[in-house]
Amino acid sequence: MTVSDGRPYANDGAESSTLSLDGCDIHVCQDGPRDAPALLLIHGSASSTRSWDPMVALLTGSHRVIRIDLLGHGRSAKPADRDYAIPEQARRAGAALDRSASDRRMRADPLVCRP
Repeated sequence: MTVSDGRPYANDGAESSTLSLDGCDIHVCQDGPRDAPALLLIHGSASSTRSWDPMVALLTGSHRVIRIDLLGHGRSAKPADRDYAIPEQARRAGAALDRSASDRRMRADPLVCRP
């Protein structure tokens, strides 16, 4: 789990919110045009949405950039009694994206990352 350092996020224009999923708060940042294709950015282990700060300005010209702090990271809740396995974190990320889509009309273009 990571701890937020309390500093303000670098992207002052970001819409920052908290979603309640499975009784836990998940921190979400959104930048860019609301009607642009959505791009979900997920940080790595022992990190947070802050790891994407340098990239956001490069991506918001053509995408609605959505970043989440996975449960146990950054500004999201850090409960001791939850499952932090990758499949469960992926399920939460999908639920956060679904919730964001239901809050507004969102067009998502699928992206596949390959090594």
